[in-house]
Amino acid sequence: MHYGKKILEFMVGNFKIYTGFGNYKQAEEFAQKTNGELTEIVYHDGKIEPEFSDKAKLVEKKMPFNVELSEDYTVFYSNDEFFEKYTPAEHEQNYDCENQNTLNAQNVIIFNGDYHNSPCLKERLKKLANSHFYELAVKVSI
Repeated sequence: MHYGKKILEFMVGNFKIYTGFGNYKQAEEFAQKTNGELTEIVYHDGKIEPEFSDKAKLVEKKMPFNVELSEDYTVFYSNDEFFEKYTPAEHEQNYDCENQNTLNAQNVIIFNGDYHNSPCLKERLKKLANSHFYELAVKVSI
């Protein structure tokens, strides 16, 4: 199975951690192949180093990631009324990412439901101050 464009590997304590999965199924299969365990990590307030977490319940909900943003940001999801009237082509000059998931203007974040197509969005969310970026990961003992 193809696990996405970029599986990241890093160390947290006595574990190798793998992230960057496009969906829950990919992470689950990777965990089985590596004798790993599905887990959740969180990036707090723009810090580079993640910590283990279970606050977002990603494993339980079978979600690849979730985010808590400060009130400085407006978040739209693909099922919002906004998308009924919105056409990305009209706003092309405002996008800061080739996959068109985030707008530069007015601190707007758009989740279009295609989590695996948004590596730029995930990197941006990890670096935001006053945010918590939760990501599904595979933990392998070393």
